[in-house]
Amino acid sequence: NYLGILLPEIQLQKRTNGEDADTAPGPEIPVGEPVTWTFLVSNPSGATLSNVTLADPNLPAGTTILRRADEFGNDDELLEPGETWQFEATSTAIQGQVTNTARVTASDPEGTVVSDEDSGNYLGILLPEIQLQKRTNGEDADTAPGPEIPVGEPVTWTFLVSNPSGVTLSNVTLADPNLPAGTTILRRADEFGNDDELLEPGETWQFEA
Repeated sequence: NYLGILLPEIQLQKRTNGEDADTAPGPEIPVGEPVTWTFLVSNPSGATLSNVTLADPNLPAGTTILRRADEFGNDDELLEPGETWQFEATSTAIQGQVTNTARVTASDPEGTVVSDEDSGNYLGILLPEIQLQKRTNGEDADTAPGPEIPVGEPVTWTFLVSNPSGVTLSNVTLADPNLPAGTTILRRADEFGNDDELLEPGETWQFEA
């Protein structure tokens, strides 16, 4: 004689912005952009599971894991054979390598507890950015007509070049080909900076012509 039994089993797949990023580095996500973790909890066994609990303790503080409509199932509290439940959590990317591991547990009708784990990874990156503001006799005259200046009076163009990103920039080149012939653009002492050749985060360089 023997008694054939169905062994309970549960599977968890965690995705980071749609990628099954089990190992580092995972997808590159700009700092401040959304990060969405998707959790697919499935039952590949022949035993119905209950008391399904999903946790991911290393998610950012305040991040909530929400269950979505079942991908394969009937949206009840029993994870039946062949069903898949989908959960999601959303936060914003931070700088550097981020790894967190989710764990799901459940029990079968006999009280046997089953579990599975899966990790998610991403690399939070800083995107470079540069900003230019040009002023005409002190006015930010982006559109015509701009300030009225008597013919023969001085016109001073001021150029403020700033770095609002978290990445240091080099090889900064400023050109204004439509200035009058012979006009020279000169760099002034930095408004915010240290007068070197690196436009560091938060710095502003000032040029004049």
